[in-house]
Parts: sequence; structure tokens; C-alpha cells
Amino acid sequence: MSRFRCTVEYRLNNGSIHHDTRVFDAGDGHAAAEMARQAWVGEHEPGPDGEAGEVEEIVCMVVEDDQH
Repeated sequence: MSRFRCTVEYRLNNGSIHHDTRVFDAGDGHAAAEMARQAWVGEHEPGPDGEAGEVEEIVCMVVEDDQH
């Protein structure tokens, strides 16, 4: 397992772009990115049009590697 810092860049329905950064423990960067996406989806309520916004990009970087 490694610790990843993931930043989700997302666009709200009004067109504004925002960033949300979190830390996840995962086996690889793909798993960390999926965890970040699921966390974002779980926390953003759909607006009146039924949409919560749109994830534009997810970037994950290793911040601590337990593999020696």
C-alpha cells in the first residue's frame, strides 16, 4: 500500500471549476483515482437538473510509499 494525494478538478453546473484534494491509501494510482472519484460522487448532490457537475480530471501523486 502507498499513500496518494489526489486532486479532483471538477466543473459545477454553473460552469465554475473547483479542486478538491484528499489523501488515500491504495495499491496503485489507478485505485487511488477511483477512490477519489467515488468520494467526489458520494459528496456532491445533484442540482435541479439532476446533475452534480462533472469531473474534469483526477491527478494522484505518491506521498508515502510503504514498499521497501
